[in-house]
Amino acid sequence: MGIDKSRELFQEKNLRLGNDLNNANLILTLQDTVRPFVKSITPKSSQTLTINLSEAIKKISSLYLTEKSSGEMIPVYEYVIDGSMIECVTGITDTNSYLVMLESISDYRDNVTEMDSISFTNTQLPDTTWLVLDSLSHEDGQTVTTLKPEFTIRFNKIIPEDNLSVWLIDTENNKPVELDITKNQGYSFIVKPRYLLNNYVPYSFIINEETSDYEGNTMEEGVSISILPILYD
Repeated sequence: MGIDKSRELFQEKNLRLGNDLNNANLILTLQDTVRPFVKSITPKSSQTLTINLSEAIKKISSLYLTEKSSGEMIPVYEYVIDGSMIECVTGITDTNSYLVMLESISDYRDNVTEMDSISFTNTQLPDTTWLVLDSLSHEDGQTVTTLKPEFTIRFNKIIPEDNLSVWLIDTENNKPVELDITKNQGYSFIVKPRYLLNNYVPYSFIINEETSDYEGNTMEEGVSISILPILYD
């Protein structure tokens, strides 16, 4: 009897062992049940560290940092998951020994480690390097075919939303436009005007050099581009 493979996933057939006319092909698959775990810690500065995991992970439920001998909690301001790494910004640490604890580490096959921890000693100095703009979604002089354009900004470091200083200026009357700012992840933001822009009017989008990271590092200089919204009837 035939089987419709598009509708039926399995076929049943009685086999009599020892009969040379009967045969069956068996295919075995290996299921990944290995749970993710923390491999190492790489301190990058007195407030920034990278947690290296055994594989790419999807999410965690909590991340804690404590001073190992006293048990004192050190604040974790923010973290970003990037494949098998987690970059996080913490309160200021010194040369003491610390313990990092992660709860409910889940990989992309839904293997979950309920709790894992690792100790380390941070000997890094505070970060004093400039904050750098990695990318901006629009180029200087670009024409945009919408009256509500989005600007995607990405920096080289994690920065708090309150430290982002941006302006959108109507160059005809030199008035700022009200903006909505959404933090896409630790490094990037989406900025868009709250209301529709004026058609055929050039605007200046400005990222102020006062924009800074958690450790107070600002941009070496600000960035300014011009865009022209054109929406055809």
